[in-house]
This record gives sequence, C-alpha cells and structure tokens, in this order.
Amino acid sequence: NRVGRRWWLLLPLALLICFPASLITMGNPAVTALPQVLFAWLVSFGLIGLFRAALPAENKAVRYVSDSAYWLYLAHIPVLVAIQTWARPWPWPPLVKLFAECVAATAILLVSYQLFVRYTPIGWLLNGRRYKPASS
Repeated sequence: NRVGRRWWLLLPLALLICFPASLITMGNPAVTALPQVLFAWLVSFGLIGLFRAALPAENKAVRYVSDSAYWLYLAHIPVLVAIQTWARPWPWPPLVKLFAECVAATAILLVSYQLFVRYTPIGWLLNGRRYKPASS
C-alpha cells in the first residue's frame, strides 16, 4: 500500500523536473542516466498510486487487462511488425495508421491471451494458476 502513496507529488516531479532534465542532458550519457532512471521510477510509482486512488475497488475488466499485460508485453513485437508490414502501403495519415495498428495488435493479443494463455500452463507461469469459472 505504500507504493505510490504520494502519487500527487511523484508524477509532477517526473514530468516537470526529470523529463526536461533528461532532454537537456541527452548529449551526455553519464549525466542523462540519472534523470532518465528517476523519471522511470517516479512515473511507475506515481501511476500505481494514481490508479489505486482512481480505482480503489476490484474491477473485473481492469483485473483481466492487468492479468493479460505481461503476455501482451512479451508477444507484442512480432504482432506489431506483422501488422505494420501489412498496413505499410495504406494511404492513411500516420497517426491514424498508428492508432489502428495499436488497436488491432491489442485485440489480437487479447484474443490470443484468452484462447492460448489464460487457463494454460503458460498463463500459470505468467500469473499463477487461474480456474475457469463454473458454467451455469
């Protein structure tokens, strides 16, 4: 419960101090490492706290996305590369194409998580054992 407790302080520190400091010091790898690492940690803890404050009660949809997150992280690169290769010739504006590719990749990965990961040994390895709900 302590992680992210002061999210209201952590996020502004990350965004208003560490992020600009990272950009300013980008040319010096030895110096830029500190603000970049601080930014990553402060944003991570800050977002944990923000989401705990915004969603204090258990939510099945949020829990499902949370359970699937590690699978999406592990499997996203080949899916995105395939989608980007397929969509490359489309004459869409770049931001529209990027959004469509991200939505498509997320949908494909969530379906693959449900069908091939969630209640299988892969899912047990990633998230611990899950039991299918009893059918009524």
